[in-house]
Amino acid sequence: MNNGMTGFNPELVAQTIRRVQSAYENTVNAFFDGMQNKFVNRMSEIWACNVAVDFFNTVVKEQVDNIIGDSNRGGITMVFNSVVESINSAAITWAGDTQSEYQSQSLNVITKSLDVSNVRENINGIRGIDLEAVQGITSQLSDILSDTTTALNSAIEAVRDSGFVGGAQESNLVDSINVIKRNIESAVEYINSDCQLKVKTTVEQYENTAGRIAQAFAGE
Repeated sequence: MNNGMTGFNPELVAQTIRRVQSAYENTVNAFFDGMQNKFVNRMSEIWACNVAVDFFNTVVKEQVDNIIGDSNRGGITMVFNSVVESINSAAITWAGDTQSEYQSQSLNVITKSLDVSNVRENINGIRGIDLEAVQGITSQLSDILSDTTTALNSAIEAVRDSGFVGGAQESNLVDSINVIKRNIESAVEYINSDCQLKVKTTVEQYENTAGRIAQAFAGE
């Protein structure tokens, strides 16, 4: 649907896809890099025990990789692929209406897998958690979510600004992007909730190590 536009403009299509590609990359970076650098890496410096290893391998990694992976219908890559495919479909229709030709473009897919190997059972023989540091790190989860939402909103803007994707097609694309938002919100909420439980379990088992984990980590 070209919304009454005449004169096929392949550069406008290319510009829209570039904006979607940029939004995709920004979404992946905001969510994945945020979880890796602001959460996993920082927590690994103040939390070491079997509980931590299990939490990051079976909860955090599983949730993040599922959101990033290209096999999840509600994941970032698959949804952005569908957005680009829909833009191509609209462009083909527009080109056909104006007796023009159009070569479909594809999303440049980013493949990433969360690295939790730095979360260990002990650091220099010390097990436990530096409780005072936990809240400052877990508070980063809301920042990661906010940055990811901003990136997703830019994808919605790209679709709405295109001028040739409209009606039900535009609505469906916006809905699919909002599905990613909800799935990421659910994943982050689950990670945060389970983290609090596992932190409590760690304190019950080892008490608060009051800086000793961080000191052991720094001393390596």
